[in-house]
Amino acid sequence: MKIAVYSHYFTPEIGAPSARIHDLSKNWIQSGHVVDVITCFPNHPTGRMYPGYTAGWYMKESLDDICVHRHRTYITPNSGIVKKTLGHISYLPSALMLSNRRVGKPDVVIGTSPTLFAAIAAAFTGMQRKRRLSWISGICGRPSLWNWASCVTRN
Repeated sequence: MKIAVYSHYFTPEIGAPSARIHDLSKNWIQSGHVVDVITCFPNHPTGRMYPGYTAGWYMKESLDDICVHRHRTYITPNSGIVKKTLGHISYLPSALMLSNRRVGKPDVVIGTSPTLFAAIAAAFTGMQRKRRLSWISGICGRPSLWNWASCVTRN
């Protein structure tokens, strides 16, 4: 099965979302699935590009047999609500216009939140490709709007 995961954060960035998606993706690959992660260039939490990466419109790389599609977003440090929100919002059009055309046709589409815009990109992709839409909640710790994910599967 081909799985596409939409996540604003991914390895080598630090934090629970990137570690969780990386570990899940490795497990899915070990089970025989193909995994594409649609994410942005690594810059969290400093707002500076990680060593070995250069900002561009799009980049494809392989990490632990995970096909990683990185696209341009507004890069800003993890501070200040306006700039950080603009960075999160910029994920959505970039994912849809830059990465989606290179992903192909996944059987399963998963969107993670945080941020909400990665989950919206996954939901839009699923509806655009005429997949059946299911919402899956993954509440971790205290309930929050940001602790949920969307999952889209083929009929």
